[in-house]
Parts: sequence; structure tokens; C-alpha cells
Amino acid sequence: MSVNNRVLAFIGARSGSKGLKNKNIKPLHDKPLMAWTIEAALASQSIDLVVVSTDSKKYAEIATSCGAQVVLRPEELAGDDASLMAALQHGYHEIQKKFGDFTTLVNLQPTSPLRTSVHIDEALKLYYQNMNESNVRVFSCFSVPAKYAWIMNCDQQGYAQFVDKEEHEKTSHARQKNKGIMLPNGAIFILPTSDLTQFYNGKCIPYTMNERDSIDIDTLDDFEKAAKIMLK
Repeated sequence: MSVNNRVLAFIGARSGSKGLKNKNIKPLHDKPLMAWTIEAALASQSIDLVVVSTDSKKYAEIATSCGAQVVLRPEELAGDDASLMAALQHGYHEIQKKFGDFTTLVNLQPTSPLRTSVHIDEALKLYYQNMNESNVRVFSCFSVPAKYAWIMNCDQQGYAQFVDKEEHEKTSHARQKNKGIMLPNGAIFILPTSDLTQFYNGKCIPYTMNERDSIDIDTLDDFEKAAKIMLK
């Protein structure tokens, strides 16, 4: 990257996972889980600096051994209710003091071990193609069946309502006429450092991955599934 377009990879890896204890450092094929993400970021042709934000000294040591820089976050940004954006804002502020300014931030969750440097570089290419638009973002996702356009929830009176408001206007609900449906997978999110206030802002462009590579590890079942996929 040129000095005028510096790219930061930010990996948030707090230690307080409830669903799968210490999942971010749980060994996956002889590597801590977050090592797969760190290595993918380091292998990217577009990223200038890779930083792990964590509340754990043990996690920090592992991240450093994998080649990443580390920002230790305060306790108030490490709990279950702490927002990722708040941790990101804190982390970037600390990074600026040590490494200077960056133009672009790539958020990479450590629970997506099948997201590779190729995915990262492709997503960044898509971002660059559209970055003339103010405050544009790029997020990774995968396609889901068109029938999911019919997802519903209940209003305050208990009546079922389509989440997609356009479905209320239809007199016929045919799967073939549904729009393409996508689900964010959390693997990649790219945004300008000039606007670290929200992820989804109405100017988000999807970068589509396949469902297999989109696996996000939250549970032991997810972990075992990822391990089996990686063997293939």
C-alpha cells in the first residue's frame, strides 16, 4: 500500500467467551484459533499492519508470537456487553499513537478460520473500486435460500409480521420471485478510519463468500465442523 492509503487489520480477541471457553486460543489443527486469522492478515498483499486487541496477557503473548502487534484493552471493553465498535475505537486510538494514521480499517473476527488472505484481498479490491463514495463499507456474507425472504417476527400485539416490509404488499408469495438473500458472516468488514462510528450505515457493499468458508465458531459443534472441513 502507498503511504497515502495505509491499511490496518484489526482483530478483536477478548478472553471471556461463555459458549466455548477460551475459543480464540483453542488449538485448531495445532494452531490457536486466532492464529489462522493473524496469518491470513499477514499474508495479505494489501495490509500494512496487523493488530490484535485483547484483555488477556496470555492472548497477547500468543498474538505476538504469531507476528501481530498487540493493544491491551481496558476491563470495561472486555465484558459480554462491550461493543466491538468501542473496542475498535479504543484500539485505533492506541495504534495511532505508536504507528501513525491509517486510511482503511479491516475488521477480522478470529472465529473465522476459513477466511483466507485471498478473501481479504478480494474484499479490499471491491472496497477500493467503490471508495470514491463517501463512507462506503464492504462486508463479507454468503447467499442463503430465497425462501428466507419470508422470515417473520411478532409485533407488540403478538401478530406475525414479515421482516421484509415489501412482503406485506404482495398478494402472492412465490419463492422464484424473491430477491437474493444474503447473511453477513462477520469474517471481514472494511470501513474508513475517518468514520469509526457504526458498521452498517446504508452504504454497505456485499463481498460474497461461499457458505463453507463462512463458518463462524461459536460452539463446540462449529469448532469440530471447521476442523473436519480443514482436513479436506
